[in-house]
Amino acid sequence: MSDQRAASRLSVIALALVLAGCGSAPSASPVGALTASPTSSDAVPSATASPTAAPTQIPSIAHATGPTDVALRFEDRSGSSEFGGVFAPGPIFTLYGDGTVIFRNDLAMPPPAEGSIIRARPFLIVHLDEDQVQSVLRFALREGGLGSVRQAADQGCAVYGGELTGDPWALQFTVHAGGLDNCVVVQALDRTLALDPEVDPDAVARSAFVALADYLRNFDLQVPTQAWMPDRYWGILIGPGWPKCDTAIAWPWPDIAPEDFLLPKELALPEWYWPGGTAEERRVMSADEAAQLGFSGIAGGVQICLVGPDGTYFFALWPLSPADPNW
Repeated sequence: MSDQRAASRLSVIALALVLAGCGSAPSASPVGALTASPTSSDAVPSATASPTAAPTQIPSIAHATGPTDVALRFEDRSGSSEFGGVFAPGPIFTLYGDGTVIFRNDLAMPPPAEGSIIRARPFLIVHLDEDQVQSVLRFALREGGLGSVRQAADQGCAVYGGELTGDPWALQFTVHAGGLDNCVVVQALDRTLALDPEVDPDAVARSAFVALADYLRNFDLQVPTQAWMPDRYWGILIGPGWPKCDTAIAWPWPDIAPEDFLLPKELALPEWYWPGGTAEERRVMSADEAAQLGFSGIAGGVQICLVGPDGTYFFALWPLSPADPNW
């Protein structure tokens, strides 16, 4: 890695360390616009039906049903200043075809930092039955606006808020259901996605995306959930020479050396992914290897400083979904 490239990465992640404690209050979930399904006490609230339509008359939304099939996803794609300096590894919300949902509220208050040890917000998991999956997809396609996004000229993601200048937030919704493969990037001045209607040419569409973001972020208000404990992680190592670590721990792996953080080029994340996605800085790590760090509360991800054999390193642990190994 060139000195210039390394310095650029150090500056990006140093910004993340400084700002990681910043967080906004959770947005309210649009529960009032939904009614609970009468078939299950744990049912996800479904979109309110029209006065003339009975629940049995609502057509089913087709989707793939495999445990690795992504039916609906909400994630941060904010570019070079990823997450505005907030440590938030992994998509915010993913609904898989078999009904598994893994999510977290990216507006909730993050765990407090302990010196240079910064923990990410934990993920939650729930398993939905097909009626509940249908309710989520109906809300996403209708009230959430994903069923009527405009088409992108280049067959990529449609972009709302593209007129914003500077370095706006960019959050992405993707849906693969109901015969649709819609992808939309919503740019905004903050993570709530809100924008002054007087300056927003897409105010109506944006209001739907805001409602959907609130619903997905606060999914634990809709169904009982439990903490998600991943069985593997990305281990991301940068250094030696990492500066200003007031809390560093000794290298914890007797059988793993810094040079072992290698991946085949075909498994490297894209260059825009934060921290910079190069093969020579990542390693898939087991839950047992993660536990050797020696402290709790790491399931959602953690970033720390390690004192290695040849200097101080930056190390980040990102959870990997068993169904989605390239998070």
